[in-house]
Amino acid sequence: MEFWKNLNTKVNAVALQHEVILITFFKTCQAIRVTFFLSYYFASITASFMLLETMLSGITVMALISFCGAMALIFDCYWYCRSIDAFNDVNETIAHNVLVLTAGFPYTPLCHKEYRDICSTLRLIHLSARQGVQIRGAGTPVISTPAVTAMINMIYSALTFFRNFK
Repeated sequence: MEFWKNLNTKVNAVALQHEVILITFFKTCQAIRVTFFLSYYFASITASFMLLETMLSGITVMALISFCGAMALIFDCYWYCRSIDAFNDVNETIAHNVLVLTAGFPYTPLCHKEYRDICSTLRLIHLSARQGVQIRGAGTPVISTPAVTAMINMIYSALTFFRNFK
């Protein structure tokens, strides 16, 4: 009985910590959404023009600076996407570990109530962690690493359009 009480206390503390992390993250989602939207389109348009200027002017110091600026803008969007992916990976690991932990508890009829309470708490943690985070800005893809690929495709399309437009 003492084991189940201690375990229940620790599981409830972990559940509360996970809830606080998720609540804090979802409170910052609006700021992430807005800044990613601005970064995504600003990087797409600006990087296209910077790379076009680099192509048209040849190899100069200014072209090198423009190229580095374009790469920095792309890396900024990649950082946003990679951070969200890392958060989802942590949530997926938590969900997997909780599922393995739940399956490993020994069941005894004497401790049925305690067993049921802990397993239901762990299943709730598993469900909340398994969902993951999908943040979508206005007109931007879901913030994840494939969004950077979509941005690079958009930069390439804009670059070829501007190059043919001159």
